[in-house]
Amino acid sequence: IRDLGASLDGSGRLSEAIGLLEPLVQAGTADDDMQATLSRAYLTQGGIRLITGDAAGAIAQAEKGLDLSRRLAERRPEDPRRALALATAWQYYAFDLSAAGRDAEAYEALKKQAAILRTRLADDPKDREIRRSLHQNLYLVGEAIQNLDPAGAQKAYAEAVAIGEALRAEDPA
Repeated sequence: IRDLGASLDGSGRLSEAIGLLEPLVQAGTADDDMQATLSRAYLTQGGIRLITGDAAGAIAQAEKGLDLSRRLAERRPEDPRRALALATAWQYYAFDLSAAGRDAEAYEALKKQAAILRTRLADDPKDREIRRSLHQNLYLVGEAIQNLDPAGAQKAYAEAVAIGEALRAEDPA
């Protein structure tokens, strides 16, 4: 079962992983790694559903992945990997909401992602992965609120540009 997490490729493999892991999680016999794999499978399958035009299905899958990621992060709040997995789950959820035209909800999800990223960044201001994630988050915030709050969108874009320029200056590649 653990090998499925390493190769979540294609819809068939995702369905296989979900079919094997869901009963274990529901029975309470899945360890944290299995639950994290199931969360990633849900989020990825949601993305596939979105591509095929099933926004409602994508959101439902993202909600399942988000719920698992949230529970894992709450179990060990000191673990930065779990916090970043939760931040990623919030982003998947926001993307699916945005694709469904639910921009205000997407914005709320992105704010939750940003809060996690900013907390992690305060712990390690040089972490490039976190800064790249925040850069992407701010761009998505700008997209989500462009029609709701143009000034807020411009502020998000400006911060994204500043982070992107700093990252590029550190590593032009």
